Amino acid sequence: MQRELKLALLAYALYFGSFVLAFAPYAFVGNEAEAGQMMAGFGGWAFIIASVVVTLAWFLHIPGLFYSVKTLMNGPSGQSMVALLLHLLPTVVLPLLLWSNRTIVF
Repeated sequence: MQRELKLALLAYALYFGSFVLAFAPYAFVGNEAEAGQMMAGFGGWAFIIASVVVTLAWFLHIPGLFYSVKTLMNGPSGQSMVALLLHLLPTVVLPLLLWSNRTIVF
């Protein structure tokens, strides 16, 4: 497996882990009061840590883009093309989607 595909898979694994970390504390909350207490305590800290992990995962895509383009310039490769598409999704497509719908999202 090529290094750009390994970076993409690592970044997506970090995305999945941060999603679980951010929302798992609320899985056993029974009512709104418990959710508020959870958000003010452990849940808030878990969300902050998950945000840092997502930022780290996003920065893993930058070298992956360069590695993918460099490998594709040497010759076509299926793994490099898949890695390039996996790296482009969070770095280009999703920010453009958020920007175009900024009045709805924010």
